[in-house]
Amino acid sequence: MDPLSITASAGSIFGALISCTKTITSFVSTVRAARTEMDAVQQELTSLKLCLDVLEDDDEQYRVRYPEEMRTKIGDIKTNIEMNCIQIRNMLNKLQSGKLGRRIQWAASEREEINQFRSSLESNKASLEIMLQYGTVAIITRNTKGQQQSNRDISAVLQYAQATCDNTVEIGRKVDDLLSMQENCSRFDELRHELIKLRQQITALDTPKNQSFHCFLDQSRSYTQALLESLDPPPGYEDCLSVSEPTSQKDESGAFDDSTSTLVAPNIVIIDVDNAVFCPACAQEMDEAKLHVAQARLYEMQKQWRASWTEQLIHELACLQPADVLSVHEDAHCADSLSVNDISHVARLEDECDELRLHSQQLMGEIRSLQQRSAD
Repeated sequence: MDPLSITASAGSIFGALISCTKTITSFVSTVRAARTEMDAVQQELTSLKLCLDVLEDDDEQYRVRYPEEMRTKIGDIKTNIEMNCIQIRNMLNKLQSGKLGRRIQWAASEREEINQFRSSLESNKASLEIMLQYGTVAIITRNTKGQQQSNRDISAVLQYAQATCDNTVEIGRKVDDLLSMQENCSRFDELRHELIKLRQQITALDTPKNQSFHCFLDQSRSYTQALLESLDPPPGYEDCLSVSEPTSQKDESGAFDDSTSTLVAPNIVIIDVDNAVFCPACAQEMDEAKLHVAQARLYEMQKQWRASWTEQLIHELACLQPADVLSVHEDAHCADSLSVNDISHVARLEDECDELRLHSQQLMGEIRSLQQRSAD
């Protein structure tokens, strides 16, 4: 039975019920003794009409989807009701058209037949009521499922709202972090100017005006070299070295040890390194060769002392910072010099700027991602 069969057959069954009701009313007005039985039949017809109205509404509005077997059963019930109505109407018309004796015969023979029709209508009504109970249960079940689905939808909406609130709080926190980062980034200009100033100071160290320190060291070395070359060896120094070499030894510091010397007589007293004075009596006792050897020994000691003094002076000058030399020779350029701490400070500032810039880029990427998820 197709889905429209319940509504399609409703017109014919309603026509049969209305026609049967009119016939019963007309018959009761003629045969007063049949009022009780006809009243019972008319009540059954009214109940059947109400049941069929409810079924028609359910079918038209698709509130209940009856199974195929139940639809077939409803069609059979409608057919039985329509046939009963036709039989009741034919019987009443036949009794109403007869003579008076035929009408009186109602009480004796037709009463049982009408009761059978009424029983058939009542059984059909009970079947329709069962169908209606099924429809009621189906509607309640569907409403319950709909309520459960609504509850699930409400729970999902609440969860989404909670997630949205969490995302909003997270976005607010990220925005606060971004504002804090913007405040930190506002120091970029200050740091950039400071870096430019420090780079200018570093560049200033390589300019010619700061070469005085290196020139001073070069001049010191040149002066020492010239001083050593200005020392004239005593007469016969080369001959003395070719004849005999000094047997004096050097200690660990590189200085000559006079205690091990065998070339200088014990009576020789060195008063000054630059000016050595010999005892005349002892000098007369020495021969010319020993005198030359002693003079060569004195020349070597003077040369060694000046070399040691020059090396120590150069070492001390090398330990000086450029700022120390400039403070003595070039006070006007002292402010442009940088120390090692200044250079390390420059590097530290550059690293800090790079870290701030990288962190700012990462934070902006996270905020864009959160805003995209919130929009979706």
